[in-house]
Amino acid sequence: HTLLRAIVDKTLDLTSYIISLSLEEAVSEGQFAEGNFFSKQQLQVWKAHSPKKYVFTSHRVMQILYDTIPETLHGLAQDPIEIPALKA
Repeated sequence: HTLLRAIVDKTLDLTSYIISLSLEEAVSEGQFAEGNFFSKQQLQVWKAHSPKKYVFTSHRVMQILYDTIPETLHGLAQDPIEIPALKA
């Protein structure tokens, strides 16, 4: 909504964009067997870690985000990653 608000207010160009990515890791903590000799199954125990969030955007959009919602950006796994702006 911050990006759309900045476009409406004419602070950003229509070509401005943000790519948001959330990655969740799952790690195997072990395995166990169940069943009898003829129908034995090996099962794994998985544990999911909290998702890591990343943002890819241009420098100008990054400035707008830090001005309007800095607390959200501080919750990212890494500072926003700058990518070149689109040329129209």
